Amino acid sequence: MEQTSFFSSLCGNERLKSLLGTDIREGRAAHAFILEGPEGTGKRTAAREIAAAVNCENGSSGTLPCGQCLPCRKIARGTAPDLIFIDSDGKATISVDAIREMRSTLYIPPNDTEHKIYVIVGAEKMTTQAQNALLLSLEEPPPFVMFLLLTTDVGALLPTIRSRAPVLRMQQFSADVTLSYIRTHLPEGIRRPSEEELRSAASLAGGSIGQAFRLLRGDESVAAMQEDRRLAEAIAAQLAAGNALDGVRLVVNAPKKREDLRRALTLALAAMRDVLAVKKAEDAQFLFYADSEKPLALARQMTPAKILGATDALTAAIRELDGNAAVNLILTTLLLSGAPRRA
Repeated sequence: MEQTSFFSSLCGNERLKSLLGTDIREGRAAHAFILEGPEGTGKRTAAREIAAAVNCENGSSGTLPCGQCLPCRKIARGTAPDLIFIDSDGKATISVDAIREMRSTLYIPPNDTEHKIYVIVGAEKMTTQAQNALLLSLEEPPPFVMFLLLTTDVGALLPTIRSRAPVLRMQQFSADVTLSYIRTHLPEGIRRPSEEELRSAASLAGGSIGQAFRLLRGDESVAAMQEDRRLAEAIAAQLAAGNALDGVRLVVNAPKKREDLRRALTLALAAMRDVLAVKKAEDAQFLFYADSEKPLALARQMTPAKILGATDALTAAIRELDGNAAVNLILTTLLLSGAPRRA
């Protein structure tokens, strides 16, 4: 029997690949999906692989997408006219006008593929009006249209949007898995890094292979990422211990640029998930910490309910940051009110 392989360009995510690949091959995939995960966890790669799979001319072969037929090659090269990306274009939000413009093309049949794929990048940035406009298209799309919503926070989407599109959560990886992958999958244009540079990128990436590649390309500063990690570690420690003086120092000294603070909060969320993991099993795989020493120390200070409360608080802080709430207010609420305990 022929071995089946799905989405070979996407690292890990085996359950997602198996379930979704089988649905696409059997012609019963949903018309919309939400791909959720931190930046650099492969959402764009997954979107391209899904677009290629639903349009692959060799869909019954052992590999899906095959990577060889014309639609697969066009999507890989970024020249497929029926794979349409919509984003905020550098603005704080995706406006209702952008979604209305998309809707104006909805019923135009695909140019040279079976399906037309709309990919909304940073879907959490859609305004409420934009989401409501999109909802009209999600309810009864043309049979040849598929929507892929890429987001770092599915909770920022309206319940009505979430109810019409299954959520696929992207996998994050330990530093060891990240290191193994980036050693053998360096993109073109990146000079061959030293083993020390590879290890540093894998360690700093916080479970994100895309982040590791950005560090190796020089798109992200190693020094800045190290500072982000120091702040994230301090935030995690504050959520565990709740020391008022340390909390005040963090509020005063934390970065005031939203993008800098968002990176640190996202890393702190990975750190808190490590604490929860080590609470359940001491041989857990870590996304943020290099070994079990620090997460174990934090786990001893926190009940499971407090850890879950801290992850909720971090998620809420990131959401408020994306919603343009005042940075100091977000930090003060997060760091000086104490980590809430989930009921």
